[in-house]
Order: sequence, then structure tokens, then C-alpha cells
Amino acid sequence: MAYKSDYLTKLNTIINLIKDNKVSDAILNFQTYVNDLDLDKYSTDGWNQNWRKKVYEFGELFQTSDAQLFIGVIKDYIQNVDNSNVKKEAIEFIYSEILWNYFKENQTYVASLLRDLVKKYTLNPEFHHSYSHFLERMGNYDLSIDEASLSLKIEPNNHGFYLTCFNKCKHYFDVLILKGKTIQAESIILKMESIVKDKNDPTFNNIIVSLKDRLNDHKVINERISGIAEISQKILEKERGRLIEIMGFFVAILGFVFININLAISSLKFKEILLLMTGMAIILAFFATLVSILFKNKITAKDFFSDIRFWILIILIVIFIIYVCNV
Repeated sequence: MAYKSDYLTKLNTIINLIKDNKVSDAILNFQTYVNDLDLDKYSTDGWNQNWRKKVYEFGELFQTSDAQLFIGVIKDYIQNVDNSNVKKEAIEFIYSEILWNYFKENQTYVASLLRDLVKKYTLNPEFHHSYSHFLERMGNYDLSIDEASLSLKIEPNNHGFYLTCFNKCKHYFDVLILKGKTIQAESIILKMESIVKDKNDPTFNNIIVSLKDRLNDHKVINERISGIAEISQKILEKERGRLIEIMGFFVAILGFVFININLAISSLKFKEILLLMTGMAIILAFFATLVSILFKNKITAKDFFSDIRFWILIILIVIFIIYVCNV
């Protein structure tokens, strides 16, 4: 059956009765309304947009009002009507809006309901629209935008779907920027640009320009932070190298002192002790230099052969060996 104007006025009457706390009268009117509502399967022309907005308003009442009696009315109707009855789709739309608002905290139940309705009424944008809200609340922003985009694709002239899809993209952009994911945020801006119907619309275009400016600011900030982090890392590596060198020389000095004490109390001649001390000094210096080179971040063979300290010690060792051999 075609849409009738009294579908909206009668639903508005029920809404006012609920607001006036006349629940009994609202239930009686709602029972009659459910039985009399005779809409065909979803179509852009057949499902009046103002009526659908009134259904949204009706459902929102149950965020703070008890919905059990109203849910019972629809359950009784659904159980007693044949599944092939085309008007069932409109009744389930009203049902989903009640449950979506009433069971907002029970995510599992709402998820199951909305998934079933999306599968059952694949070409009805209202169920995709509701499911997109649920997915966004669960933090699944990509799928939420996909569902909102599908609603808009099915009914491109629905301004409500248009705003929903655009705003979900904007919200996701904010989330990505806070996480520093500028590449993904940039792709969302491209998505928003594709959504905008009127490229000369100042409202939407100003929002996109503002988001682009934010994105560029974050890119600059990230680049500067990366530069500071790189400088800090280099300073830390340099200081670590210095600390290792100091520790290496400190260990060498301690070793030199302890060995000299042992030599001093030995029965060796002064010339022999002096020779041994010189040899130990060269060996310990060589050890400290090796430690300094080895604890660099990326050690290569070139690090040894390009370090002048390494060659000085090698020369000293060779001279010492030659001297010892000729004594």
C-alpha cells in the first residue's frame, strides 16, 4: 500500500501521549497503529522521509522510557503475521529503532539484531544506517563508514544519510589524528571530498579545508618530533660510547695497578719489572681501545682499520716485541 499522511500524525499522537506519561493510552494507540500500518517493502518514494524521522523520534523516547509493553505489541504482531507479508518490513524498522535506543548498553543483543536485519533487508538503507551507528560506537570506524556509504548509495537524495556519512568520516579523521596516523587521515579526507555533492557548498568545503590544515599541522609536528627524537638518539649513543670508554679505561687502570702491586712484591729485578709493566700497560691500553671500538652501534672491519688509536697500539706492540727480543 502507498504511504498515508496519517501514518505520521498518528505516530506523533503516540509520542505526545508517552511524553505526557499516558502510557496506557499510548499502548492502545500503538496497537492500533501497528495493525493499521500498511506499507509495502522499502522504496524511496513509498517510505516517506518525514515519517522515518518521526520513527527516529519515537525510538529515542525509549532511551529514558520503559519499552517493554511496546516491544510486546510488536513481538505479538511479528509472531502472528506471515513472513511473506510485505508490511512486516516497516514494522521491523520501528522495532529496530525501539530496541536500538532501549538496549544501547546491551551491545551483544543489538549487534545480533541489526546484523540479522541488514541481511534480511539488504536493500533497505535504514537498517544499514542503524548498523553504521552501532559499529561506530564499537570503534569499528572503517565498517561504520562502509555501512553509512551504502545507505547513501541506496538513497543518494536523503540528506540525513548524507550528513551521517560525512560526520562519521570527520569523527574517524579526529580519531586518526589523535593517534598520529596522518596517512590514513589523508585518505579519509579524500573520502569526504568524494561524498560532497555540491563542490561549491561553502559549509562542507570549509570543513574539509579546515581538516586539511589540521593534517598539515600534524605532519609538520610529526616531522619535528621525529627530528628531535633522532637528535636525542644520537646524543644518547654518543654518551653511551663515552661511558663505555671511561669504564674500559677504568678497568684497564685497575688491572694495571693490581698487576704492578704483585710485581713490586716479587723477586724480579727492577729492569725486568719495568719491562713487564710497560708490556702490561700496552696490552691494557689495547684492551681499552678494543672495548671502545667494539661497543659502537654498527661495528664493521673498517672501524678497526680507520681508528688511529688501533694503529698506534699496534706499532707500540711491534716496537715492544722487537725491543724484548733484542734485550
